[in-house]
Amino acid sequence: MLISQATATVRCLNLCSSPVTTPEFGVCLRAVLLIPCPSRSIGTKLKMKTPADRGPVSSGIFGKLRHGLFTDEDPLHAHKILGAVCLAHFAYRTGCLAADPLGGDMAFGAAAKAVLPVMLILHASLSCSSIVFPLPGRRIREGSRIWPQFRLHSIVFAGRSLACMALVWADQWYPAPGGPRYWANTLIVFAALLAADAATDWVPLSQRSPTIRGLDAPPLYRYCFSLVQFLETIGCLVGLRSYAGQFAVVFVIQTCAYAPWHIDASRKT
Repeated sequence: MLISQATATVRCLNLCSSPVTTPEFGVCLRAVLLIPCPSRSIGTKLKMKTPADRGPVSSGIFGKLRHGLFTDEDPLHAHKILGAVCLAHFAYRTGCLAADPLGGDMAFGAAAKAVLPVMLILHASLSCSSIVFPLPGRRIREGSRIWPQFRLHSIVFAGRSLACMALVWADQWYPAPGGPRYWANTLIVFAALLAADAATDWVPLSQRSPTIRGLDAPPLYRYCFSLVQFLETIGCLVGLRSYAGQFAVVFVIQTCAYAPWHIDASRKT
């Protein structure tokens, strides 16, 4: 196993010189995290496991839930633990919003100094840890499952909102002499644009599909989605000093996996 891990680590060092697919990047991440990769060889093409490959499914909703959650890709259950913690955090902040919907800012500003950085790290780790899971390469145009390009873009734009929240935190606890650091918002937005372009280039050309323009939906439906994306970017660019506005974006991005259009590993196109 040590030889396999070392081989995968060497492949990680070659990422800059040769483009790889998202599943291969997941193998590299596993090597860095020293997560064993049973039933897979580093030198062979990754094959997505279907529910049938993992044995019979127990009857009842809990049996099906357990069968879908406990997979070979996450043997240490890191992604599941992070997901449970982040879902609990979403529920708590929603409760704070309900208690004070106008001026409470989801109680972020009233928390101790160390609380927000810890939660931002947990949410960022949740997004990044999803890389270890293989996905079908191609998108279903009607949008019933996520695909590699969407996952990479969701990591980038969740990170953008988390970075804007970190900036609000820095202005709260370590104010600059000249006032809020609005210049940093511009850097965050353009860094996200560059990262999104790099993520798109990372994906093979045959597997690329724009999230909104590639959706098989009526024009008005796509327009509304595009308008929301535009407003999210404007909120980051103008530097809204609000935790709740950016956290709402993180909520939408990170709960997509729990929606009806979640990953369907049994259908590969």
